[in-house]
Amino acid sequence: MRNLIVTGVDGCDGGKDAAALAVALAAGTDAEVLLTGVWQETLLPLPLLLGPQMRPLEEIERMLLTTRAELAPRGITRPLSDLSPARALRRTAREEHADLIVLGSTHAPRGHVRAGQCARQVIHDAPCAVAIAATGVHHEPFAVRRILVGIDGGVESDAALTAARGLARTLGAQLNVLTAGEVRLGDPDTELALAAAAADLVVVGSRHWGRRSRVVIGSIAERLMRDAPCSLMVVPRPAEEASDR
Repeated sequence: MRNLIVTGVDGCDGGKDAAALAVALAAGTDAEVLLTGVWQETLLPLPLLLGPQMRPLEEIERMLLTTRAELAPRGITRPLSDLSPARALRRTAREEHADLIVLGSTHAPRGHVRAGQCARQVIHDAPCAVAIAATGVHHEPFAVRRILVGIDGGVESDAALTAARGLARTLGAQLNVLTAGEVRLGDPDTELALAAAAADLVVVGSRHWGRRSRVVIGSIAERLMRDAPCSLMVVPRPAEEASDR
């Protein structure tokens, strides 16, 4: 499946959920789970760096080692330093040619996804697919057994379907496909969200746009980022297709 999964860990429950999802997605493969924590740099003068809100890289490393011992014993750890956590994660994924970035949710009900500011910043300039773990998945053994993908015949949904098929095959998971033609009542966003309640992971497509291949979030992905009833993966349009736009 994937050779490297970059995982954002912050010492909170959301980061633990991200680690648990990353391990589940790497199951049965030779993929490495890279646990990263970001010390956010500042432009303030040096004396102010010693304030209580700053976390030195040594503390980040200890937090990562604790998370690895608890949830990802085969993972590797790397503390990062940058002005922006999102930029550090994107940079690392780009430099390491990662296939996936996994993040946790922010203030979501148990079992649901709610993308926070960092997750949104990562997605909008991500070099690869991005997954957001549902709240609470680290509290008990977790495996991805049911995958849902929504398609509408576009290039973006084709990319999502390809990714979902690969995951289902690798993980031995059940794959359910919801097509726009099947939605007779209600809008596709709502129908996909309802169907996702029975899944462990819902996969949707997005697209690159412009010279920097920036990721653009469509209405379905946006709806799920606000409140998906299971973990979510956003797959960007292939780069060769993006260059045509």
